[in-house]
Amino acid sequence: MSSLLFFDIDNTLWTGREQYVPDSTREALAAARRRGHLCLINSGRSRSYLHEPLLFELGFDGIVSGCGMQIELTEMAGKVRPDWAEIGPDGSVIPIPAPEMKPFDGPVPEQGADEAVIFYRRMSQAFTEETLDICDRYGYTPVLEGKEFSYIDRRKFLDVRYGKMLSGRMGSRLLEIEEHMDDIDIMKLTICTPFENGSGVRRAFGDRFACMVHSPTVSELVPLGFDKGTGIREVCRLLGADVRDTVAFGDGMNDIGMLDAAGCAVVMGDGAEGAKAHADLVTAPLLEDGIWKAMKQLDLI
Repeated sequence: MSSLLFFDIDNTLWTGREQYVPDSTREALAAARRRGHLCLINSGRSRSYLHEPLLFELGFDGIVSGCGMQIELTEMAGKVRPDWAEIGPDGSVIPIPAPEMKPFDGPVPEQGADEAVIFYRRMSQAFTEETLDICDRYGYTPVLEGKEFSYIDRRKFLDVRYGKMLSGRMGSRLLEIEEHMDDIDIMKLTICTPFENGSGVRRAFGDRFACMVHSPTVSELVPLGFDKGTGIREVCRLLGADVRDTVAFGDGMNDIGMLDAAGCAVVMGDGAEGAKAHADLVTAPLLEDGIWKAMKQLDLI
């Protein structure tokens, strides 16, 4: 029986900073796909962030990005009815037209393919504008994260280390907010605060967003109801698959949503102890062939 396999990226598929992928991981992914399993990335990053060539060379059938707000699955392009909608400030969900779905051969490409996006949720214009108003009121500096582009106010990021990193990493996929207010298309955002203020971020946005504090001055905001587990559940819904036939591979606390949603949860041996508490299987560390060993033990390869 074929399964749906979902993989976190950093410290699961590759080492965080070096982006080194063990040969055993490459072999395991290829072997799983040969056996008919679908292999998907499951990332909190928005799709506009996901363009590392090495990642796509591994050959994935799809990507769940933006904490479950976008699902791109080439295997199902043109075979399932896509579900695209936007979210209003009050949490309402309003269907929007999707592009024509077309058959798509091969793994998901680096540049993305709208015709393979079977599920998409974006923030409405009103939701985006109200969120920016709150950022202005509290002196927060936002990065608006979208399907194709992300948006910043470069003037506010002149002396912000995070902004300089983004500019270097994203290049032409990073646009100016002011120049694109009429056509901004985003799913979530990250904000920089001028001082340590995680509790203040939660007070300002907690009624509309799940707030993940990544550092004293950087927080990630995802519309309520979405996390990595959402992506697994939506893939199963759209494909008519049984969630019991899913396996999630992760290492950190931000993977708990998908670990809890999956039929089988695998955590890397060098992962966070809190994540291991949600595991059905704790495998070897990444650099000790953890992915290959887990997939072999689960009879996936």
